[in-house]
Amino acid sequence: LDYSTGGLFPGEVTVIAARPGVGKSAFAQSLAINAANEGKKVGIYSLEMPKAQFAERILSRLSGVNGMRLRKGKLGGDDWGDIAKGVALASSKDIYICDSLRKVEDIYDDAVGKHEKDGLDMVIIDYVQLCETRKKTASRYEVVSLVSRMLKELAIKLAVPVVMLAQVKRVDSRVAVMPILSDLKDSGSIEQDADTVYFLHRPDVESDPSIIDKQRFLSCKQRGDNYIVLNIAKARQGEVGYLEFVFDSRQMLFAEIKKSEGGRE
Repeated sequence: LDYSTGGLFPGEVTVIAARPGVGKSAFAQSLAINAANEGKKVGIYSLEMPKAQFAERILSRLSGVNGMRLRKGKLGGDDWGDIAKGVALASSKDIYICDSLRKVEDIYDDAVGKHEKDGLDMVIIDYVQLCETRKKTASRYEVVSLVSRMLKELAIKLAVPVVMLAQVKRVDSRVAVMPILSDLKDSGSIEQDADTVYFLHRPDVESDPSIIDKQRFLSCKQRGDNYIVLNIAKARQGEVGYLEFVFDSRQMLFAEIKKSEGGRE
């Protein structure tokens, strides 16, 4: 993914879009952890889930403990040692999570204040269509357009990458297909303001044309993992195209499948 797009750049907006339940929050969480592993300071504004739940997912990822068992408290003797290591790892990462703000103006002001006080290297919004505004607008389309423009302004003002998660319209048919740019829900100016747009898609059937390698798709299904196709639908400075991922929802872990070797990173 980094090779195709060059990574995340200061002043640019990257949109990660998917239908509900595909794993866009977990994917953004992976970006946050990877950035924090490189010593970056990450700010996450979570409008969809409480901060404790987001932190719980991060702990599952860092400890390797099954997220559902962690959530239910059904833990074995070995789990506690792994959790202790995960907590130690999590405490060493500079990840700021805020779940109390919904208006884009408040998010903007909070991010600017956080950047001035402690520094921020990356901002994640989960997700953009849940943002509100102080201004009176006639339609949801106008609200999302205003939110998108303000987040683009935030990226430029702070000179940091801003990652916006976005919802994609549901499909009427039983079998979902890879989303396209026009599927962005209440899209407003999301597509226009974004420098890069990723779509995450989880194929349901072997005949899905977005599947890159059918054998890998079937292998993932047999293991209980999710085969995810990422479509780089827009990239002002990079390549567009499809990439394969494996998503282990038990540990909130995304692993990219290397094109050259066919193995998991």
